[in-house]
Amino acid sequence: MAPTTTAAFAVPYFFAGLLVLVSLPAADRHPQPRGRRLLAPQPLALTDISSGNKAIRTAKEDAKLPSGWFGDFSQDESTYTTEGLDSSRADPEWAMKYGKDPELEAPYKNFEVLKSDFFHESQSGGPKAAWQTNYPSVESGIAGNRVAENPWRDTPTGWHQDYQTMPAMGAGNPSSADWFDNSVHQIDGFGRKMQPGLLDGQRLLSTGWLERSVNTTLSCKAIGCTARSSLQLLDMTKEEAKLCSLSIDIHPTDYDDDFSQEHVEFWKVNGAVATRQCNPKARGCNATASRPLYPCINGFNVDHLIDDKGTLVIEGQNSPMVDECPFEGNLLSGVAMATCMVRDKVVLQEVGTTATTTTLFTMADLLGEGVLKCSTPGCIAESTVLISPAIALNGGKCTMNITVHQTDFDDALGLPEQIDFVQVEGVNVSKEPIQPGKNPCNAAYKGTNLTDEDKVFSVLQNFDITQLVTKSAHLGELKVKGKISDQVDECGFEGMLLHGKVTVRCVPPAKFAAAPPPAQTALLHAPAEVTAPAQTAPSAEVTVPKSGKAPVLLQGTARRQIAAARSA
Repeated sequence: MAPTTTAAFAVPYFFAGLLVLVSLPAADRHPQPRGRRLLAPQPLALTDISSGNKAIRTAKEDAKLPSGWFGDFSQDESTYTTEGLDSSRADPEWAMKYGKDPELEAPYKNFEVLKSDFFHESQSGGPKAAWQTNYPSVESGIAGNRVAENPWRDTPTGWHQDYQTMPAMGAGNPSSADWFDNSVHQIDGFGRKMQPGLLDGQRLLSTGWLERSVNTTLSCKAIGCTARSSLQLLDMTKEEAKLCSLSIDIHPTDYDDDFSQEHVEFWKVNGAVATRQCNPKARGCNATASRPLYPCINGFNVDHLIDDKGTLVIEGQNSPMVDECPFEGNLLSGVAMATCMVRDKVVLQEVGTTATTTTLFTMADLLGEGVLKCSTPGCIAESTVLISPAIALNGGKCTMNITVHQTDFDDALGLPEQIDFVQVEGVNVSKEPIQPGKNPCNAAYKGTNLTDEDKVFSVLQNFDITQLVTKSAHLGELKVKGKISDQVDECGFEGMLLHGKVTVRCVPPAKFAAAPPPAQTALLHAPAEVTAPAQTAPSAEVTVPKSGKAPVLLQGTARRQIAAARSA
């Protein structure tokens, strides 16, 4: 049979393919057996692989979270301050540290002529210290020492000054001072320190408070033993305290395990568990190793744990696996130190042998304020007003005033643009819907500008709430609630469709039948605010006969007692 055209074309291609196969190296024709030496081109491939691995390692290192991401005080070996806590901007919670969510924007713009920083006056350190100030904020120092002060920011909880973290997270030049201690960055060109934070006792020194520290040792000898000791922080009959913190450090004994069995099982403070499983991961079987102290608790706030005698009872227990290398004969050995800001209480002043005259109530006891505000049509605003219930419980009188800013209350087309109700402790104090009647935006559009008086409407005036104060769900707290109708939908004040101020004033009786016990009277008042000068208050004279029944007074201020009870 004659060859086909297809076969004639296939033969030349077959010989060409055979020629290419013969010309290939043996290594390309057969798979490389395992165990043989690699040929010359292969090290180039290894070089490429090692470079790739290095790039992967670099990428992993870059992906590591910086120490500031975890919060707490992450400034290397710098001096510890409460202002430096959670101060790194790498911390996801930094932007919302003082209650502001940067992702939320008010639906209404606030067209202020002067911004809020114009009205802010930062607290002074008085004769005790020179602090950085705002407003104005000094952005540069003196000639030759131009160091800017710490930045300020306005937050829902007030103005705060930010701690300046270590440059490059401590990776700077060892020849600079900040490499050794970042505290130098908290001083401006005038030598002024940043303003202490609200949790820093230095802020209280100019208002009569003093810092006091006490310490005690904690030790026990047996396996699985419990160490107990107590700290006397203050005399509760004569003194008051705030910003009390506790730190506990222990010597390393037999805490070197890797299986989380050799540790201090717990530390308790007045029966409340402060921490569990403290493990220094260290062993103290020689003199050098046993000298350091390792922290179990650092700066733990104990304001709500101090008992009525001003005492802290501390106890800690070793796990049964801690059984060797005692420190001075003790398997559990440590030191506890507590620090408080302390000042003398207000006490009764004796004027004569038969009578005592004193100011029983401070301005904080006589006046309470709150704000009602919400930003959507038909919304409900709620507020809590703090006021001492002692006045109402002892024959005094408490009244409430509520004013609101005019927004969209003009009701021009007959639709109900109104305040539907106002409630105090669940009781409706408005007999019927309230119609403020004006809309400043519409008035301005028509060329008629409302006066300042017309922009504010009185909802309640001198309304007697004495009985509501005595029957509130939580004595010392008044829950106030207000609601607007769905048609109120424009011309907000500071971004709020309902924006009102609640004021409660209490007037004590002219005379009490008998004086309260001094221990109760001294505990009645709240600590003075550190953000504003002290205010003088109207006094209620107390005539003390030789015998008589004491009136009802709540021990401790309502604010502090309620906060302590809820946090316990």
